[in-house]
Amino acid sequence: MGNIDLHIHSIHSDDGEYTVESLIRQAEEAGLSVAAIADHDSVNACLERHRMNLKTSTRWIDAIEISCRHKGRDYHLLGYFIDPFDPRYEKLEENMRINEEAATQERLDLLASHFGFAFPMDALRHVAKGKLITGEVICEWLLENEENRKVEELRKYFPGGSRSDNPLVNFYWDYLSQGKIAYVEVDVPSMSESIRLVHETGGIAVLAHPGNNVKEDKAVLDELSSLGLDGIEAFSSYHGELQNAFYIAYAKKMNLLFTCGSDYHGKTKPKIKLGLTHCPCDAQAIVEMMERGRK
Repeated sequence: MGNIDLHIHSIHSDDGEYTVESLIRQAEEAGLSVAAIADHDSVNACLERHRMNLKTSTRWIDAIEISCRHKGRDYHLLGYFIDPFDPRYEKLEENMRINEEAATQERLDLLASHFGFAFPMDALRHVAKGKLITGEVICEWLLENEENRKVEELRKYFPGGSRSDNPLVNFYWDYLSQGKIAYVEVDVPSMSESIRLVHETGGIAVLAHPGNNVKEDKAVLDELSSLGLDGIEAFSSYHGELQNAFYIAYAKKMNLLFTCGSDYHGKTKPKIKLGLTHCPCDAQAIVEMMERGRK
């Protein structure tokens, strides 16, 4: 386990499990010297941490993970050293929640049409506990009923199945992510707009886990870099050694900084552990590189 993790999610992400206070404690117990909670389209964890003003051995960097799009393709953009008190982040979260809630019923209808049974909104809201009804929530509801094990297509998400290592998020990726049967496009900011927001609030803009959707497509990386990216998340729990090496080499060639993050969520991604970034680099060296990259 490394001593730096710059991609952590709290309960302020709809798919995050742990409170900010719990994550601060976990980071100390894991021996992290530097960490960042980068919630989906929300800076509430940063604001909460500032209000708590706890003494901690871990250095915490203000961060966010923004859902954005470029030329019809969905991406996640990490912003570090941002000003979480800027009101534009509150507006971003409000807009995202409105748009996601508006798409919920259409997603459920698409799933119902595919599987041949209803996905009741009331039951799903009970599982969601006041949060958005995400793909992870839908899978959690499905797994609560052992009868669903009889559905051949769902069997792989139950214990022992081929997709049971991270069943909740695997269900999301298999059915609700871009290009899948229950994907519903929602209005999100463009990559350019997101980069501009991060820069205007004092931060650096980093492409999140490129191994998830960009792979080693140099043409796409070149185009995204030309929009004003400062760096890429070269080390990720999703990347293998060859991908790590590819992104490091690309970052050096393009004069981009690189970061590392586990994408730790808790129960929605149980296989991913806090600090699991596969990054061999010294935490201080990474932070200094990031600080030099600030506009």
